[in-house]
Amino acid sequence: MNKILLALALISPMACFAANWVEVNNNENVSTEVDISSIQKLSKGKRLAWIRTVQKVDGKTVSSIVRVEVDCSKQTLANKDLYIKSNEDVIYQNNEISGKPFTPVLDSGGWLSIKSICKAP
Repeated sequence: MNKILLALALISPMACFAANWVEVNNNENVSTEVDISSIQKLSKGKRLAWIRTVQKVDGKTVSSIVRVEVDCSKQTLANKDLYIKSNEDVIYQNNEISGKPFTPVLDSGGWLSIKSICKAP
């Protein structure tokens, strides 16, 4: 009985997590979305958030989900964690990305993600 309760206790926080994906760009069958509920304010105008891109490849839904650190004053983002999924199966995961800040191309999914993340309350 104790093992069952322990298992339920460990699973319950994961089941409670709910993302609130909001589309910020849809271009050439690639959708870019920001999880508005994941946005965390950091010091000096920086924020953490999750960004997801979704596209169809050979009939499969392929998504990449990346946790980014956004610098709202410099309009840059730095990748922190990356997950690539194919039909909900994780096919790649990297938690040791360099995290070097960069400025996305104007009006791209990355650029529009920065705008959305920085204007969120």
